[in-house]
Amino acid sequence: HPDTTSFDNAVRIEIRGGDTHASTDVTLQPDPRFSVSGVVVDREGQTPRNAKLQFGTGTMWGGAEVSATSGQFTLRGIGNGLVHLLAQADDDNGRLVGFATVDVQSASITGARVIVDRPARVKGMVIGEGGSALCHPGMRVALAPPFFLPGRGDDAEASPVGADGSFRATALVGPRAVDVIG
Repeated sequence: HPDTTSFDNAVRIEIRGGDTHASTDVTLQPDPRFSVSGVVVDREGQTPRNAKLQFGTGTMWGGAEVSATSGQFTLRGIGNGLVHLLAQADDDNGRLVGFATVDVQSASITGARVIVDRPARVKGMVIGEGGSALCHPGMRVALAPPFFLPGRGDDAEASPVGADGSFRATALVGPRAVDVIG
């Protein structure tokens, strides 16, 4: 597809048996990249303390600096598709968390907003085959965001599983994958 990233705009050549095409140059073009910028705020719209931002896409994940005074952030080098934004911050009563998703479609995004609030608490049981409670020494449960790989629990504190198979985990706002470790 010389000089285009679109199949519809590609130059077509016809090849027949015995032909030699000596001057078909192809110029490689990188996938288009964009930025996502926005703000991390608490439920009152104020800039929270110690805000941190993680992001994940179908092909990459990482973190971004969040301004301590304005809560603003910018992600660069983002391709088309869904971008999951995960923020953490502090207030006088503990940790705040927030989750948002934006869809990059051939343009940079401004004005993304991640609202942090109290995390949810999740209680449950680890149940094995046959319906009985399951617990092994060192077994833990983490509630990881879906854009991280299983077994990582990067943003989640892994909670121990009790001898009766019970667990109590703190969950960040947004979709979660229950990750049993150990």
